[in-house]
Order: sequence, then C-alpha cells, then structure tokens
Amino acid sequence: MALSADGRTLYPAIEGALIADTDQRRRMINEFDLRTKRYTGRTWQYRTEDPRWLIGDFTALDSHRFVVIERDDFQGAQPDLFKRIYVIDLREVGPDGFLVKRPVLDLMRIRDPRGITTAAPGWIGLGDPFSFPLQSVESVLPLRGGRLLV
Repeated sequence: MALSADGRTLYPAIEGALIADTDQRRRMINEFDLRTKRYTGRTWQYRTEDPRWLIGDFTALDSHRFVVIERDDFQGAQPDLFKRIYVIDLREVGPDGFLVKRPVLDLMRIRDPRGITTAAPGWIGLGDPFSFPLQSVESVLPLRGGRLLV
C-alpha cells in the first residue's frame, strides 16, 4: 500500500490476482481518501509479466508516480528468478486499459564493477552481478538524487 506524497491518500494494491479474474496477470490499485475515510471509486489496473508474479511493494515518488517491486515467490540459486523494479504514472494508461510501466532495475542483475560485494563459497547473489535472490523483496524507499534503497 502506498501513501501519497501529500499524506492524504492511500493506494492499496493487491499483491496477487483475484481468484475469479479471467486475467491472472491483473493487479488492482484502489484510491482511499484518508480525510473522508472512504474509497474514492478510482481504480487502476497493473499487469504483471507473469500470472504468478506478485506486487512486493508500492511506493509514491511524487503525486502521480510510483515505484513497484514486481517479484516471483522463489529464492535461492535459481537462474530464472524474477525481481524487478518499475515506475508507473497514474496518468499514463495504455490502450489496453493497464498502467504503462517502465523498467528501472532488474534486482537479479545489478552491476558491481567496483567489487563492493565479494562472492564467497556457499554465498549466492554476491559479486558482479550482484542480486537479490530472496523470496520476499518487499521494501523500497526513494532517496535523493534518483537513488532507491531496497
């Protein structure tokens, strides 16, 4: 659930698909007004890359843009883990009715050319590329200068 930049609105996003939804990649985002303590009726549709993927976190950047962590539900030394960060803008809905999402970072393939992390026997995710092979990547905090803390 994201809190708006002005602190007046919540944007709850469902983590997974609704069981009865014919599009299992659809995740609904609602708008809740904290002053009136009511849903506004405004909703948006977000589409995941795969029906199994989840919304791990949803955080406001400003009054319209949000960072989304989209992830699978697996962990470990698997070569096909999916953990990515996207930016969406509630003003940008594609012709298919879904929010337009822009890729920001693949958390499984983060360049580490300066060797900040060092691979060690038995450790996974360290080295170049660095990765987040964790099951539940669920927090992102925007920092100054366009940086993100994950």
